[in-house]
Amino acid sequence: MIRRIVFWSHLSSAVGVGTVILILSITGALLAYEGQIVAQAERAYFVDSAGDRAPRSVEEWVAAAEGHDQRLRATAVVVQVDPRAAVQVFSGRTTRIYVDPYRGSVLGEGFPRLEGFFESVRSWHRWLNVATPSIRKGRAVTGAVNVVFFFLVLSGLFLWFPRRWSWKRLRAVAFFRRGMSGRARDFNWHNTIGVWSVLPLLGIIASAFVISYPSLADRVYPGVGQFIPARGLPDLLDVAPALDVAPALDVAPAPSPTAPRGALTSALEVAQSSVRDWRRIVLNIPPEGADEVSVQVDAGSQGQPQRSGTLTVDRAGARTWETFAHLPSERRAQSFLRYAHTGQYWGLLGQTLAGLFSLAATLMVWTGVSLAIRRLRSALRRRSRRAASTS
Repeated sequence: MIRRIVFWSHLSSAVGVGTVILILSITGALLAYEGQIVAQAERAYFVDSAGDRAPRSVEEWVAAAEGHDQRLRATAVVVQVDPRAAVQVFSGRTTRIYVDPYRGSVLGEGFPRLEGFFESVRSWHRWLNVATPSIRKGRAVTGAVNVVFFFLVLSGLFLWFPRRWSWKRLRAVAFFRRGMSGRARDFNWHNTIGVWSVLPLLGIIASAFVISYPSLADRVYPGVGQFIPARGLPDLLDVAPALDVAPALDVAPAPSPTAPRGALTSALEVAQSSVRDWRRIVLNIPPEGADEVSVQVDAGSQGQPQRSGTLTVDRAGARTWETFAHLPSERRAQSFLRYAHTGQYWGLLGQTLAGLFSLAATLMVWTGVSLAIRRLRSALRRRSRRAASTS
């Protein structure tokens, strides 16, 4: 009786929200390698770094970008460790100008089609691409669907368990079988993909809860934050508070700049000489007259907060560091769950797994809906035959 109730709840829920889950799964898979795809496109702006040319100052980069577009007011400068990479001068979150770091000339304004594509995919993933006034409603729908999706994964696991355990029964629902078609093939694929994806999908969906529901996050973060590591996945076995873990950045004492260069350039030089294995530096341009410059230094890939830190440099050259290990537990938990959802927290491997399990969810929805349609057709045919026999 319980199994029957769970089955019909599972089936009706899947039919009701299957389309939205399909959208979330497809868009999640498309977003898996966004950073790598954009980085590959940016190679079009690579410059010749041969010779002993020294980069221009940050102030010159900013002046070149603002001179190229009089409406632009620079808010940040991004520098990559690759000497061939162009400097990116941002205005706000999305507008950017690519500048040759050696000549100080403008190279281009980015890739509007590619960036627009990913922005559209992200909009579908987060709030079903509804118009701006309805974004909150769209978020409510995707949040509710995630809750139903969590139930579907759990109930699917319950239904997957064979009533009687034997190798033959286990093999029928846990491994792909050849030579099958129609309903038998869909049933086999649905069960096999589901059982091998259940734990990762539960993690991906659960991490989405705290993104969709801030009130839930306020209750989760204080407890979870006590167990978030400063260095990454291996330290999850260590239940000591993260504040007791050394920062993941390899920070060395940096001499104060000897040349009387601009405040922005001086802050960049301090950051470059302070972190030995830096890969990306984001220099936030302060308001005019500010006494401090804030610089984010990434030693890992984007989405790895445990390998980044923020350097603050004042006019006197004094420096302070804030790394992942120094953040309050709530902030660590927030960052961890945000990037655990996309897999970025664990780098390329995590992104790949998140993308693969998003594709797995797509196939589960497809085969599940196919099974539901086949069941409906069979029921209609039986009803038709009964009606014909009684007439």
